[in-house]
Amino acid sequence: MPCLAARNRMERLVDSAVNVRMLEQADRCWRELTEEALRRGFYGGATIEIVVMDGTIQSVGRLVKRVEK
Repeated sequence: MPCLAARNRMERLVDSAVNVRMLEQADRCWRELTEEALRRGFYGGATIEIVVMDGTIQSVGRLVKRVEK
């Protein structure tokens, strides 16, 4: 288990400029994805993927799978 000072440094990564920007992107992605999926006639699944490396968000992606009925 890391020491308290190291844990505090790790916890602060959420406030980094990159993570703040990427979290805003993830939030936009979530809103757009739910707007698309949560309507009549949509059958399928929706996924948001956040790829993280050493505490920094590298990418935000979405996948929408529609089932034809």
